[in-house]
Amino acid sequence: MMKRKAVMLIVVLLFANYSGFSKDGYELWLNYSPVSKSLQKDYRNKITGFAVYGASPTLQIARNELKTGLTSLLGLPVVEISGAATGNVVIAGIPGSSEALPSNLFQDELKSAGKEGYLIKSIRTGKKEIICITANTDLGVLYGTYQFLRMIQTGERLTNLDLLSSPKIKNRILNHWDNLNGSIERGYAGQSLWKWE
Repeated sequence: MMKRKAVMLIVVLLFANYSGFSKDGYELWLNYSPVSKSLQKDYRNKITGFAVYGASPTLQIARNELKTGLTSLLGLPVVEISGAATGNVVIAGIPGSSEALPSNLFQDELKSAGKEGYLIKSIRTGKKEIICITANTDLGVLYGTYQFLRMIQTGERLTNLDLLSSPKIKNRILNHWDNLNGSIERGYAGQSLWKWE
């Protein structure tokens, strides 16, 4: 009997300890876990700061994601720069939103990006490299920001970047597991909140 109580106590303590560190689901897929120490060192040399040009609500989300994501992934705060973009920094915005992103910059590449596509491209300035996240719309900049953070989290190289993404469909949407008849899969009850017709 005493042995059984001891085993139960150990199980309860282990469960209590584990649940204290469990995820609550708030971060969902935006779980910016730190990358390895060697990658952190490399990325910190390539990203000494960031700037997001523009003040729309969508660009504010991009700004917050870059700040949160870069700080978490690289293990140190990454500063937001306010002046001209010089050195190894990341800049984001639509062309024409700042001197660093003039309106004619990447004009040809962005023609095929559409409203929700984006371009992530490296620009050499002497020995320094600026990483640009740009698009035709603020929403495209946000999608490019998420892609850039995903690249860091998956350990991709950040040298000589030239990534153009343009969606094959008009609007990017979330998959809410809705069926064509309006029911919802994966154990959820009731009808969909969305009126797809």
